[in-house]
Amino acid sequence: MTKSIVISGPPAVGKTTVAKGLADEFNLTYLSGGDILKEMANEQGFNVVGDDWWDTEDGMKFLNQRENNSEFDK
Repeated sequence: MTKSIVISGPPAVGKTTVAKGLADEFNLTYLSGGDILKEMANEQGFNVVGDDWWDTEDGMKFLNQRENNSEFDK
């Protein structure tokens, strides 16, 4: 059986730090939801560049597509 740990919360509270620490401590694979979504955007032909990509016109377009298509989150 595969187990997952999901950490969520508001921006800048240390979620990534805690998640990476847990992954190291318990020999788990760390996955970032944002990184996975950026990979999906790249596969759809978006030019994902920079940390502020989500704030660009393309980033917003991709997020709108995700909002309107539940298949993104399966």
